[in-house]
Amino acid sequence: MTIGQLVKEFHILLILLILLIALIVLIALIGPQHLFKELKFSSEVYAKKALLDCIYWLSDKYSIKLDVEESNFVITCSNSDENFEVVFLRQLNDFNLRYTIANKTSEIKNLVIAKAFYPDLIEIESIGDFDDPVLKEQKGETK
Repeated sequence: MTIGQLVKEFHILLILLILLIALIVLIALIGPQHLFKELKFSSEVYAKKALLDCIYWLSDKYSIKLDVEESNFVITCSNSDENFEVVFLRQLNDFNLRYTIANKTSEIKNLVIAKAFYPDLIEIESIGDFDDPVLKEQKGETK
């Protein structure tokens, strides 16, 4: 190698080092909070299943990680944009409501399914017409 080639390689290495230092300074100035978006949710308010469903639903657009700290779920998004928080909260509230409704109505759903597939297994006593216009018309009661 000639001295000219060594000087040329040294200049290239020096430029790469300067670019690396500039990148480190830029990251330090911007701060990690701009690279990652972190959201905390109470485990008393939101179901883990709702959070997991939301993370899965948004996984095509965002890279999201779920952690647990004490009684909070911590969501970290590594490629968030300005809409991430709004989109995530909208989806999370939707999935949490679905989860709550499913939990509160699971017994009724099971009874309806059982009655549909095994009608003789469950006897349900009628408690009235409730002024249903169709039932009234069938019985011959008209206005």
